[in-house]
Amino acid sequence: MQHPLPLHPALRRTKASRKGDHERHQCLIFKGPFGALSFYASDYLMMICKHCLISGRVQGVVFRASTARRALELSVTGYAKNLPDGRVEVLACGEPAAVDALCKWLWQGPPAARVSDVLIRAVECIDVPRVFAIS
Repeated sequence: MQHPLPLHPALRRTKASRKGDHERHQCLIFKGPFGALSFYASDYLMMICKHCLISGRVQGVVFRASTARRALELSVTGYAKNLPDGRVEVLACGEPAAVDALCKWLWQGPPAARVSDVLIRAVECIDVPRVFAIS
């Protein structure tokens, strides 16, 4: 039997901001004997979330802002916030390779930081933030 669903990629444009900027999303179209089925790949990418606690000299050294900048480069969402005990808490959500790259970067941090430990645990992706926030 011939495979009924050959894959044909197409692109669609969606409005990303009021200024008229557009971003492209890959649309996957499956054509078969009973019609066509389409969905956007960005809606079905595998996502993971990791909760990280970073210890050392990590407050007052632009750690959260640097983490947010790195997360933006990697298309990771979540947050970074200072904790009263001197640590920084980070939630990183996104594609596995991107989240792992951010978690690896947390060991380095910005130049003024001195990271002594990073505790990382996987968490369920519930109420995933749409952006990376600093609080």
